[in-house]
Amino acid sequence: MTEDTLKGLKKQIEERKKFLNRIVPLIVELVRSHGVVKIEKEFPFHYNIVSELRDFAYFSFITDLGQTDFGGNSLEVYFHPGQMFRQGGLEAAFGPTGSPVLNVCWQDEDKYEVLVFNQEIDWQEPLVRLLKNKDKIAREMGIQKEREKTQRKRDKEAEAARKQEEERIREEAKKLGIIPE
Repeated sequence: MTEDTLKGLKKQIEERKKFLNRIVPLIVELVRSHGVVKIEKEFPFHYNIVSELRDFAYFSFITDLGQTDFGGNSLEVYFHPGQMFRQGGLEAAFGPTGSPVLNVCWQDEDKYEVLVFNQEIDWQEPLVRLLKNKDKIAREMGIQKEREKTQRKRDKEAEAARKQEEERIREEAKKLGIIPE
């Protein structure tokens, strides 16, 4: 290896470590704050907590935390701009949304083992922006969910009123002999 190649490799290592040290704790906190616990098991020497946060500003995250001394924690990051999250199975064959752009394991903080770091997709900058604006994004998503909930309630009420009116008209038509009973 030439001196320049070695220097360039050292720089890449430092940049990758800096990036991971910056984002991994923030993602873990984001998933804890806004995600859903899917599995929570207590074992004799550790807890195992698997959580996920789906469709958060074009990203989805899965954390697997609380491992033993024999294995580490893990984090998967999925980037799916303009699409809903899907993972694995037959659907994954139809696009990159089924594969993580980042899959990292660790036992001790600052000692990461990267299993996947997709360099073909520009996901790092959008992820950093998401992490900087996570509270604002969460508020906006909460507002949007409330709007959708309110709209579903209105639609349900309108449908109930329409059915009630239809039944009233039907009963009146029966009384007047317009339609048979």
